[in-house]
Amino acid sequence: MLSDFLTLEVYFGSPNAALYFEDLIKNYGRKKAQRAIAAGDINCRSLCFGGHPRLITWLSEQGRTKAQTALS
Repeated sequence: MLSDFLTLEVYFGSPNAALYFEDLIKNYGRKKAQRAIAAGDINCRSLCFGGHPRLITWLSEQGRTKAQTALS
C-alpha cells in the first residue's frame, strides 16, 4: 500500500497523490487501511465536496520513509 502511494507521488506529484478512503478500502481492505492510518503511515482527513463530506487519504512523512526504505 505504501509503495503504491509512493508511486502515485512520483507520477502525479506529492500534492496530487491522494485516494478516497472508499477506494483505499476497496483496494486493500478496511482492516489494512485502518491499521495504516492508526500507525501514522497514511493521513486521513474529511473534506466537503458539494456539501458531501468524503474521507481523503495520502502518504504521511513516516509512511513515505517506510516506503522508500522498503524499495532500497
